[in-house]
Amino acid sequence: MESSALDMFQAAIKNQMKGNLPQAMTQLDAVLLADQTFHPAWASRAGILKALGHPFDAVLNYNCAINLVPDDASYYNDRGTAYMDLERWGTALDDFKRANARDNKIPEVYFNIGATLLRQRKVRESLEYFQKAIALRPGYANAKLSLSMAHLMLGELETGFEQFEVRWDCGQMKKRNLPYPEWEGERADDPNDILLLCGEQGMGDSIQFCRYAKLVKARWGAKVYLEVQHPVVRLLRGVEGVDGILAFGEKMPFGIKTCITMLSAPRVLKTTLDTIPGECPYLPYDDFRASLWRDRLKNLPPGLKVGLCWAGMNREDDVTARSIDSRRSMQLADFKTLGALKGISWVSLQLGPPKEQLRLNPAGMTIGDWTSDLYDFFDTAALIQCLDLVITVDTSVAHVAAGLGKPTWLLSRYDACWRWLMDRDDTPWYPTMRLFTQKKPYDWEGVLERMIMPLQTLANQARQRDAA
Repeated sequence: MESSALDMFQAAIKNQMKGNLPQAMTQLDAVLLADQTFHPAWASRAGILKALGHPFDAVLNYNCAINLVPDDASYYNDRGTAYMDLERWGTALDDFKRANARDNKIPEVYFNIGATLLRQRKVRESLEYFQKAIALRPGYANAKLSLSMAHLMLGELETGFEQFEVRWDCGQMKKRNLPYPEWEGERADDPNDILLLCGEQGMGDSIQFCRYAKLVKARWGAKVYLEVQHPVVRLLRGVEGVDGILAFGEKMPFGIKTCITMLSAPRVLKTTLDTIPGECPYLPYDDFRASLWRDRLKNLPPGLKVGLCWAGMNREDDVTARSIDSRRSMQLADFKTLGALKGISWVSLQLGPPKEQLRLNPAGMTIGDWTSDLYDFFDTAALIQCLDLVITVDTSVAHVAAGLGKPTWLLSRYDACWRWLMDRDDTPWYPTMRLFTQKKPYDWEGVLERMIMPLQTLANQARQRDAA
């Protein structure tokens, strides 16, 4: 290769590392126009295409690099990650195994094999590969996080929560770095000392794990304050064990001696499947506010009153979260099968942009929508309390409904969240929740078909109840 083209390639790599991807792509194009056999340019071009969200085009560029250098393990590994983005799991696994056959000392290859197996729900098999990745690179935080997730999915909660502390080292979650020592289970010196139990991740996590306040208080022996997202403050104010509550960004009260995040509390308390605090309801609600909703719902036809939520919050700024949101969320039109059932009054619990789908709702479904009157989850809880059943995807609404002890049917994606464990239709976290998990990826139709008979049975029972 001429020196000018090599200089251009090096400039492209610098721009790629700085995030100037369009400029780097232009420079790589110039390099390849000068010499189409320069395989590093094809590989770099593929990496940029993948980063820009074009995995199919990335695969084609990796093909060019591999055709030129068929024994480079890194090219097979990188092409495998592009196939992962395309959700071609079997093909991705083949590439990772090709990479491993050429070089069995690359920790990323073992991690990618484990991650592929995890997405295929081959959770037990994935453990070995995460462990091999960590053995090669002891500080491999992403492999340790995935290993913890695998243990949690398998119900090995004590091990999983212990390892889950590595989440702060992965760059996916920011630690608050509050000016208080982290609580490790010690007793308070004074009954007025405050332990700050902090929410983390999504609002659903705060709603699910606020139940640990009473257990933490029993161990701490003094006051427990919650710090959570603003929309859940009023809902969680009356949770057992909570002496005070504040929203993120509010001024901290005087007297805080220690703190711990909600998803670290199970580690300190050594939670197992048998010791999950699964008593429900644990969420309070305002009976007066619920009575106002009951008056509104009297205008619905008699029969089963079912709340419906079909999509989670789309977090565009987080690549991992965005991918999960796309897999867990549905379209309202998907519910056409259930809309044909008789004796059901549907009530929307959907917020955000997916709410706009109500304008073209499925045939056969009349859906009451009062969500514009819901200020926060305290109001949502009051509305849910007036319903017979809530059907929802895996989002905050599921935790509110089940935390209230309301019958809740959860529509769960194929690669279900760790908290729902493996191959169960129930959950120790919520006695009134029933899980409907996809048998294959994106197969919402099969999930809804499994709901038809039990839902019609409930509708018939409600009709008999109302006629009595």
